[in-house]
Amino acid sequence: MSIALNNTIKLPFAVMQCPMLGVTTPAMVAAVCNCGGIGSLPLGGTTAEQANQLIIETKRLTDKPFIVNLFLHPLVELQEDNYIETQKKVQKLTQSIGFDYEIQNQLSQVSYKELLPVLFEHQIELVAFTFGCFTIEEINLLHQNKCTLIGTATTIPEVKYLAKQGIDIILLQGIEAGGHRGSFLEDGYTNQLPLKELFHAAKALKLDVPYLVAGGLKDGADGKMYLSEGALLVGYGSIYLASDESAAPSFQKDILAQGIAVDTVFTKAFSGKWARGIKNDFMQKYEALERNIPPFPIQNLFTGKMRSFAKENNLPDYYSMWSGVNGHYARKKETKEIFNQLIHEIYE
Repeated sequence: MSIALNNTIKLPFAVMQCPMLGVTTPAMVAAVCNCGGIGSLPLGGTTAEQANQLIIETKRLTDKPFIVNLFLHPLVELQEDNYIETQKKVQKLTQSIGFDYEIQNQLSQVSYKELLPVLFEHQIELVAFTFGCFTIEEINLLHQNKCTLIGTATTIPEVKYLAKQGIDIILLQGIEAGGHRGSFLEDGYTNQLPLKELFHAAKALKLDVPYLVAGGLKDGADGKMYLSEGALLVGYGSIYLASDESAAPSFQKDILAQGIAVDTVFTKAFSGKWARGIKNDFMQKYEALERNIPPFPIQNLFTGKMRSFAKENNLPDYYSMWSGVNGHYARKKETKEIFNQLIHEIYE
């Protein structure tokens, strides 16, 4: 039995690999696609040239269709002081690790709008998005280019909004999910639901739209349950964090691969947008110093070089180790091994 995502794309298995910016690689995406699932390539924050190269590399590794994921956050108008005082606090905290933080007076923000021509050129059919929603004009343009749209919702109002805009598939992101919240109607997470509650509440709306579920799924039994209850696809992310194809730093892979539950918390410290990750010193110390953290993507740009330094120098306390609540189910195996185990558990 195959699962139809649109008029032309059918999958042997209703299993998706979630996009994890900074972790997901073309090799990970291709491995899932080649095994009969659907991989997701994150393009948030990339330039058109970078996006083009990532798509080319993924296509080199698989001839199967895959999803691309875009960040639809608005560009932020900088204040006159360009958040100098905020940056000084990052600078102060990073002195202890030997990182020479330089105050940035100019920031280059990238809009998703620049990537649309790239998607059309490559005839990408599956376009997922988060942090917002396309305009009606963009939705019409994408549909004209035969794109099936997958929007992210973290609340029932967001589900209703996306459905009203004519989005083809809605990804329900439970509170258990690692990484950034896909929220766009409100900036918060306290009113958001566990995946099971969100899924049941969305189904109760009886909207004519299929649901993809993600957030905290750890094994085949979880996926099997949601598929039996009517989900179109089940999405797994954190279980791939320690995979051979993952770009996560070795120290994060080592932490998770121990199989011991880790303390994950929500923070804006690294990026300016709520995200779930493994608790560390930078989160706690920066949030104690700065109550008015700059919004995404500004804070993300301010901490970018620090995070790269931490990754290169084995400093987990200064790196954004995004992970879901069940990230400790990640294993140091090839992506295809992890995926095939899921398939065995779901379809046995």
